[in-house]
Amino acid sequence: IDPEIVVDAFLSLTLAEIGVLAAMAAGTYVLLGITLRSTLRDLGFKDATLGMIASLAVKGSIPGPMDTAFRFRLAMAYDYSIEESSLSAAMLKALDWIARLLMIPIAIGILLISGQGISGLEWLAVIGLIISVLGIALLVGIVRSQRLARWIGDRLEQAVEWLMRRLDREPPVGLSERVMGLREMGQQLIDTSGLLGLGMQIVIQAAWAAILTLAMYFVGVDFDVLPVAIVWAAVALVYMLPIGPGFIEIAYVLIFGLAIGDFDSPELGLALAAVMIFRLFQWLIPIPIGYGLIFYWQKRDNFNLLSAETAQMPTPSANSETDA
Repeated sequence: IDPEIVVDAFLSLTLAEIGVLAAMAAGTYVLLGITLRSTLRDLGFKDATLGMIASLAVKGSIPGPMDTAFRFRLAMAYDYSIEESSLSAAMLKALDWIARLLMIPIAIGILLISGQGISGLEWLAVIGLIISVLGIALLVGIVRSQRLARWIGDRLEQAVEWLMRRLDREPPVGLSERVMGLREMGQQLIDTSGLLGLGMQIVIQAAWAAILTLAMYFVGVDFDVLPVAIVWAAVALVYMLPIGPGFIEIAYVLIFGLAIGDFDSPELGLALAAVMIFRLFQWLIPIPIGYGLIFYWQKRDNFNLLSAETAQMPTPSANSETDA
């Protein structure tokens, strides 16, 4: 990729274009706050929105599930019980995962309905669809069957313990019980708040995809708009992995290159510029804002939102021992 193409495309943005992208990103932050409120119904709108911006900062700077633990601590700071805080944090993560799993089928449906088809992206669509179907089927099976949930939890715990021993690291505690906790959480997902939260997560994914698409348009990428849906959905699945900053950008460039069909094309440099602009709003800007909020809250309330205790966040317990 020619760096001059990337820099020139980045600098070609006008103030009006930057303003449009910033407004769309701000709207997406508000949607994230609404999602948090769907799981903590008495939480103020402003507090929920600022809390999710802070959560983005934690997620963008600390690999692993620290953002989930942070949301648990945040709910505790607002005097929610351990059970309510745990359920809210776990539900938000589950809703985010389900929405990401649904993005591939939704993207394929959009392309087919539009009549544009998925030419050149067939393999990516098929692989993503298989992952989505298997992931959703697994979640449904865990919720519906106590026996299956226990079996999956035990096998997962054994596999992770084996891997951690090979890496000479301490394995996480309670993975099996966390899987069991998904059953109770699954019951919550089918009520009004859970359905609202899932709908909002799907809208949020679509909003981020729209910002990326608009950034591509602004820098002059000569690439059909609708296939971006497949690219976004594929990276949304990659984003479910516990990876650090930088890997997502590599995934975008790789998938865009495969979609364009030519890794030497100048279009790939423009696409990289669009990805950088998009990630500026999705990843970089929330970090200073979020940590500023976190340090302010900690000083004001004398409550450590980034305590190591968050690593042992409790999960909802499953009481039933029979299949639902």
